[in-house]
Amino acid sequence: MTAPVAKSPVRSNDELQREKQLFTLRSELALKEIQREKKEIEEELHQLEQERQEFDKLKAEASLANTYNQALFTFI
Repeated sequence: MTAPVAKSPVRSNDELQREKQLFTLRSELALKEIQREKKEIEEELHQLEQERQEFDKLKAEASLANTYNQALFTFI
């Protein structure tokens, strides 16, 4: 006795075309989502870089003020 052979599902050309279209649409949607997230991340990075520059500027000003105060108190 031989074991029954499993039939592979035969899909019509229309079914294959629909699967291909669905795959393409899902891929395009995923790409758009990735591009949107990339843009958001780039905008956030730009904002953080601006904040870092402002912080560095304030830190330099504070250091200069501290040096000035130390020099002033040295002479008093």
